[in-house]
Amino acid sequence: MLSGSVIRVLDGDTLLIEIDGQPVQVDLANIRPPLGEARPWDQLAAEGLREMLPEGTSVRLDPISATNTQFSAYVYSSEGMINLEMVSSGLSVTPWPIGDAVVNEWFTLAEDQALVQQAGLYQALPSGGILGNIPLGSAGLGIGVIVSIAWVIRRIGKGCSWDRISHQRQQSNLKRCLVEAMTAQKQLQREYETVEQKVEDCLRQVEWAQQCRDQNLVQQLLANQQRHAQRARQLRHSLDETHATVVEIRSHLDRLKSEPE
Repeated sequence: MLSGSVIRVLDGDTLLIEIDGQPVQVDLANIRPPLGEARPWDQLAAEGLREMLPEGTSVRLDPISATNTQFSAYVYSSEGMINLEMVSSGLSVTPWPIGDAVVNEWFTLAEDQALVQQAGLYQALPSGGILGNIPLGSAGLGIGVIVSIAWVIRRIGKGCSWDRISHQRQQSNLKRCLVEAMTAQKQLQREYETVEQKVEDCLRQVEWAQQCRDQNLVQQLLANQQRHAQRARQLRHSLDETHATVVEIRSHLDRLKSEPE
């Protein structure tokens, strides 16, 4: 590892860093600002870099290639690897596979995080689409799973216009969405059954309180029962949505598997 301090940000993926008293140009390894004319991504990426690395920030570098005046490196601040932070913020992408399988997985997960959080680049994804009618933020399923599923399926429906996402990667994303949706479905089912039991318990307690002629307790228990019943209805609705989502993903996975790569 090399140590240095940031002199300034040159552009969306390049820094000027002082190392041993000398200014050295450092490219952030394996990332690039997104391409496209809809937004000035290089400028936005540069602004993001300046926020992460103000002038004078101490950094460490793990070079993967170097000349006398320029490095391509993974850059670390006290907050972690800046290359990954740029990707997870949706301000950069990984335009090619990385030879190191572990590092490649790090960047894949960072891209997935940006997608799930609708950060940066992923805010510009087109609205609507196959799952556009599913409310975001449904109880239990969560915005992350829905956004991820909708994004992947829209991409498949359009024939995947971004060449860097391979046929295999599309299947991998869909499978991950399927696992998440099925996990959410099981969690919702367990919570629904628990809440339904609470509704029944409250009704039995109401009968007991009525026999005891304790009207204050009756009112309190009825309020609890109504609250649990409302929660049960919300969970039932989310369960139905999640089941429909699982069916949707399976359908697209089957279609994708039948298509030539």
